[in-house]
Amino acid sequence: MKKLLVFAVLLFFCVRAQAQTATTTISIVAPASLGTVTPTPTKFYQNVAAPISFASSTNGFNSSCTATFGATALPVTYNSTTFALAGTVTAAMVSGVVNSTVTITISCTPSPLTMNRPVVLPNAKVGAAYSASLQTVTGLFGGIPPYTWTISSGSLPPGLTLGSSGLITGIPLSSGSSGFGFTVTDSSSSALRRKAYVVAQRRKG
Repeated sequence: MKKLLVFAVLLFFCVRAQAQTATTTISIVAPASLGTVTPTPTKFYQNVAAPISFASSTNGFNSSCTATFGATALPVTYNSTTFALAGTVTAAMVSGVVNSTVTITISCTPSPLTMNRPVVLPNAKVGAAYSASLQTVTGLFGGIPPYTWTISSGSLPPGLTLGSSGLITGIPLSSGSSGFGFTVTDSSSSALRRKAYVVAQRRKG
């Protein structure tokens, strides 16, 4: 009787060990706009369900994102606070996966381009170096980076220029208020237009 009991215990642990066979590292396929996507964890065990989360090096995740674990849909939710996706890999998904690579494919429809209104730029001073980022000031969000910024109407104060990265730099040559329109375009050719003003003031003294 004791021998049978010992055999049964050994059998239980053998079955348990087989069920815990680790798979290899997860492979991620995702849009370039998401940058580097890191899954946690990077390995799973056969027949064992486990939560999984994804973080990206950009803010490209949104509520429209979907994922598949191999050929099986992997339901995910978007956390607007952590900017990450989370889901659960079920036991059925990993039932036949042993020591092999599984590809998780993530698809996201980009959020529309949005920015703050109105666009308020800091004042400039005549004869003093000026620098202001439209991307920072406008709080630009959405689309697919990188972004390209251009002036579409009006002009900046003489001495200031707008770079394609959205950075306004230079040294104002004269005082006054200059209104201009600008356009920001993402890598998918989606565009957004706004107007802004820069006031160049004379330096006191």
